[in-house]
Amino acid sequence: MLNALTHQRSGQCLLLYQPRFLGQLFLLSGVFWWTFEYLNQFVSNWHYVNLPETSHFEYVLHTSIAFSTVLPAVLSTYEWLATIPRITRLFENWHPIPWILNKKTGQIFIFLGSMGLALIGIWPTILFPLLWLCPLFLLLGIQFFKMEKTCFHVLVQGDWRPVILSALAALMCGFWWELWNAYSLVHWEYTIPFVHALKIFEMPVLGYAAYLPFGILCLAVTEGVLGYRKIHPSTSPPTRKPLESKWLPGAYQPTRSVRRFLATKDAPTVSERCFSISLTPWPCQTAMPSIVWRSS
Repeated sequence: MLNALTHQRSGQCLLLYQPRFLGQLFLLSGVFWWTFEYLNQFVSNWHYVNLPETSHFEYVLHTSIAFSTVLPAVLSTYEWLATIPRITRLFENWHPIPWILNKKTGQIFIFLGSMGLALIGIWPTILFPLLWLCPLFLLLGIQFFKMEKTCFHVLVQGDWRPVILSALAALMCGFWWELWNAYSLVHWEYTIPFVHALKIFEMPVLGYAAYLPFGILCLAVTEGVLGYRKIHPSTSPPTRKPLESKWLPGAYQPTRSVRRFLATKDAPTVSERCFSISLTPWPCQTAMPSIVWRSS
């Protein structure tokens, strides 16, 4: 649905213009979330309830399929938010950070990320919030130290759109994930110290703050591993023909078959067709992404 809305507003979306990239995103997402499952062994902030009795292989397979929807959901939401001028204009020329892009900053980030991850296992009750901050510090630190060009280089000019939009995208996805999880037979529950009193669904209110750095990490991981370079898509009116590419070097281009299809007169617009995409990270057998193409 978000890809359809993005295409309607900008004339391009991941599902139609970047199918290979989107497929790789699903694969990367499974590995990405298993990293957090490993880190959770040290803090035990969440656990799964009513899991079916399956073999270890089946459990890993089913949960990996569910986990593979995380990055596609966040990045699709990020792209949709980037087509809303009322949001993007607020952060296009904000507060510049000229000192962020140097090796010294990278060393500081690497030190903070490494020390935080090491100390989580010693004082998990106190330092559990670092679970969501330290991986981001570590990854950005490595990128800054190597002086790699990333989406976050625009912070030097005061362009906060990649940071703000990715954080908001994860927060929006998190709200829906928690909603779907609360009314599912197979679901996760939280045991978070100090903040477990007031909850929205199963998540404590303050726990939603973790989605903000998590969204930035999603963008950083995608950019670092798959070469994601799309700062913001075009906000041109919808068109049946492919728009001039707004993807920077390193990103994939629309496939030849997609370009040929969209160039035909009979190519359906988003208003004539509807994509229904289920992106629910549920650790159960029924939590599989599905795409349905149906006539209006």
